[in-house]
Amino acid sequence: MNGKHQTEAALELLIIDRSLNAAEAKISALKNAHLAVHATSVASETALFVALDEKRHDIIICYANHDSLDLTETLAICRKARPDAPIIVIYSEQSPESLIEAMRQGARDTVHSDDTERLELVVKREFSDLQARRELERMKCKLSESETRCTTLIESSQDAIAYIHAGMHVHANPTYLEMFGYMDLEEIEGMPILDMISKEEHRRFKAFLRALGDEPKEMEVQCQTTGGNTFAATLEFSPATVDSEPCTQIIIRDQTNQKDLEEKLAQLSSQDAQTGLANRQHLMQEIDTQVKAARKGQHKGSLFFIVIDDFQELRRELGVAAGDKLLEHVASSLEELTQSRELLARFGDHTFTILSEIDPRRRRTDGGTDPHHH
Repeated sequence: MNGKHQTEAALELLIIDRSLNAAEAKISALKNAHLAVHATSVASETALFVALDEKRHDIIICYANHDSLDLTETLAICRKARPDAPIIVIYSEQSPESLIEAMRQGARDTVHSDDTERLELVVKREFSDLQARRELERMKCKLSESETRCTTLIESSQDAIAYIHAGMHVHANPTYLEMFGYMDLEEIEGMPILDMISKEEHRRFKAFLRALGDEPKEMEVQCQTTGGNTFAATLEFSPATVDSEPCTQIIIRDQTNQKDLEEKLAQLSSQDAQTGLANRQHLMQEIDTQVKAARKGQHKGSLFFIVIDDFQELRRELGVAAGDKLLEHVASSLEELTQSRELLARFGDHTFTILSEIDPRRRRTDGGTDPHHH
């Protein structure tokens, strides 16, 4: 809690004193000490109950030598109504034993009625501590909310996630359980993580676990399911907490699935979505490769451009859906003409290309058909 925040926050003060004039004197002294004070003064038990019911007070100052209010009862009333509010007891003739007893009953401090300077310091200290405690509670609430959101995300994650402590499982999400062939979390609670690792990898895995520190690390290892099937996986390790206890989070990524996904993504990035042919980007990469090879005298090639005449006019007359079907039909027909050493691509909206390693003068004699003649 920084000093700026403390000086800006107004102190809600409750003073229990037999004399309202004496209470006003204490309020003035605190204001002169540069404290923003909103004070309520009470002199009877009835007024005390009303004040406690109407407002949330930050600090309570209680006068020990009250004529009609017993100090022990007053402390009990205040502690019950405002358990987080510090109580400061003002005394004049009490014995040290009675002051110690007041602190046992919940008072945070005791100050002599003539020691105004000490009262100012005690009030500032208690107000600062109170703000720090309240801020801590707010942070705990935010942490709890964040943990709840994290738990929800982990449970619904497509990644296999588990938490281990001393090499044993303490938690795992449904994806993790499914990956290894388990139905319920109870089946793996307390189970060694080594049971999920291929026996041939145990020594290397143990050494890796012993070397784990506070920094995230990963390793590639052969995992095995409850049925004995093995698969290559990347395990990512990082420090975590579960139920306020330190542990290690493990995220497992199945490399088999990852490689399949990478291949599919690579295919999609080089493929035209509508026709399934190579797209312009992939064509340009292949042209660049063949041009470099041709410069070295390794082979010759050719590039055919096929354009659908008056396509825009046809699309306007037939409609967008019919125009798309025409493009797909042309693409399919061109695929039938394309040979194994050729790349058919969609170059533009209604423009296709065939990149061929076959000399165009020999293309027809090799059993192919020149696309210029169709």
